[in-house]
Amino acid sequence: MTDVIVFLGIQGSGKGTQAKLLADSIGFQHINIGDLFREQVAKGTELGKEVNSIITSGALVSDELVFKLVSSTLNPASKGVIFDGFPRTPAQAEYLLKHYQVRCVFYLELSEAEAISRIEGRRVCKGCGENYIS
Repeated sequence: MTDVIVFLGIQGSGKGTQAKLLADSIGFQHINIGDLFREQVAKGTELGKEVNSIITSGALVSDELVFKLVSSTLNPASKGVIFDGFPRTPAQAEYLLKHYQVRCVFYLELSEAEAISRIEGRRVCKGCGENYIS
């Protein structure tokens, strides 16, 4: 069973930054579901087209599609996985506990006001996709 670490928190709390730093440090694969969906949409894959039509309609992507994306993305050569912002629903949490060995969960707490301040100052490099604070 694959070892898993989970980072949870509101947008802007730093979960992506911390998850990436830890993944690089310990040799785990970093998986951010939102980034993966955006990548599929940009590539025009069948999954991306399905996700795009769901998002465009204003609906939420189903748990089943999330599970499909997660299982298709896993790198079997990795020591483990760090999920950034996953799970988001009770069904996703059950899936995670059933299929993976969750070793640790970090919840990054941040006030809504601070999160908004951070997000307003965030810039993303179009070349490499790296986040920067202005």
